[in-house]
Amino acid sequence: MTPKLEKRLTAAANLPTLPGVAVELLAECRRAEVDLDRVCELVARDAALSVKLLGIANSPAYRRGAPVTTVRRAALALGTSAVTALSLSFSLVSQRAARGSFDFARYWRRGLLGAVAARTLALEARIDPEEAFLGGLLQDIGMLALHAAMPGYDDLVGECKHDHLRLERREREHVGSGHPEVGAWLARRWGVPEALVSAIACSHVPLEDGRAAALGRCVAVSGYVADIWVRGAGTAQLTQDAAQVASAWLSLRPDAFQDVLTRTAEAARGYADAFEVTLPGPKEMKSILQQAKDTLVQVSLRATQLASRSEADVRRLSAEKENLEQQYARDPLTGLLGRAALDAALAQAHETAVQYDRPLSVLFCDIDHFKRVNDGHGHATGDKVLTAVAREIAGAVRQLDVVGRYGGEEFIVILPATSASGAAVVAERVRARVASLAVSSDKGRAVPVTISVGQATHGDGWRSRDVAELLAAADGALYQAKSQGRDRCVVHRWA
Repeated sequence: MTPKLEKRLTAAANLPTLPGVAVELLAECRRAEVDLDRVCELVARDAALSVKLLGIANSPAYRRGAPVTTVRRAALALGTSAVTALSLSFSLVSQRAARGSFDFARYWRRGLLGAVAARTLALEARIDPEEAFLGGLLQDIGMLALHAAMPGYDDLVGECKHDHLRLERREREHVGSGHPEVGAWLARRWGVPEALVSAIACSHVPLEDGRAAALGRCVAVSGYVADIWVRGAGTAQLTQDAAQVASAWLSLRPDAFQDVLTRTAEAARGYADAFEVTLPGPKEMKSILQQAKDTLVQVSLRATQLASRSEADVRRLSAEKENLEQQYARDPLTGLLGRAALDAALAQAHETAVQYDRPLSVLFCDIDHFKRVNDGHGHATGDKVLTAVAREIAGAVRQLDVVGRYGGEEFIVILPATSASGAAVVAERVRARVASLAVSSDKGRAVPVTISVGQATHGDGWRSRDVAELLAAADGALYQAKSQGRDRCVVHRWA
């Protein structure tokens, strides 16, 4: 995020804030051992919060057995994670300014549906459902911050017709950062756990590895699920899009995803009253859900047809794959794509980005002082370093990303459909993984290894005319990283 934007956000009078109870709850839940009595004491200070928590504890989503009648029983029934998540959620949903044309009712309707969907997906993925609920609710909190700080932002939201990927691109063109990045900045100021901060930052393009990545994938898919009910027209296409990302990011089959939609619709109604959020009417919800289910039947049928291709088709595809592998041989040392394959993959990725108006990020990576490694430790050690670095880069990206050896000690990472903020997270992860390498020479001497990374993104505030210009931009950023001291990541800045 640019210093100029951060300054404007910090100075904004109506920036979303947390009340004292929520701040103290966050601090308590960061302790190694959470004191349940202290949590109950904090909740009991706020009568409205207590009533809402009791309502949720007695809802179908949480109730087990006899009615819950006290804050302590609610805390025991819900757990400290749920109490904290719900308390923060209630505090945030209550913040609805009247100025401007920003549609707060629609914003919180999507937020609540996203939160319920994220919780449902988290149960399916077997991760903390309450953390996912809060992540789903907070994923677009950066929009409220930009609404408070940027004149004309409401018009920008209206212009994009609630298409969040399009909105993020337009935000970057206007202010240099998208709402996921701004939301992560705001959440970090509040003291929200880092896993949630990461999920907010990557809510459009989630990370791959670790707890934060699993949470981020649930949150990212939840936004697509919420849009099925919120965006109105185009249920079939919205359902197809949601099913596609659920399959790609969570490995959910159409039948399992259909179950997620059903459970989300059923659970959302139980939350609506407590959060004072108006959802579509029961008949409309049921109608939209039925349209979504009909679409998923077609998606499942197409998937079955594809899976049952004739043996001749399978043989033909196998032959084509073998021909491609022979044409574009991998680098024999690192096992990554070689230069020819890398050039072809980059050209295809750029063409796709232009055709479908999606961002495309490229990382240009170069091992620092590699000549010193070869001169001081020998070429065999140099090969060990190249192999180790290649392994770490490949391990830091998603399956759909492409990694290749550009030449010598240089590597290229192609990140399709990845914004500048998402690519920056990947670049830093690559840099950190390489910096933590423990490589030793044949004589047992430690060989320190670091890498410099230049990043450029097409379609996220700047559009490259062709592949050469995109690669040159990443190379220029890499040169800056080298000149600024190495072992760092630098993002290409357009004029």
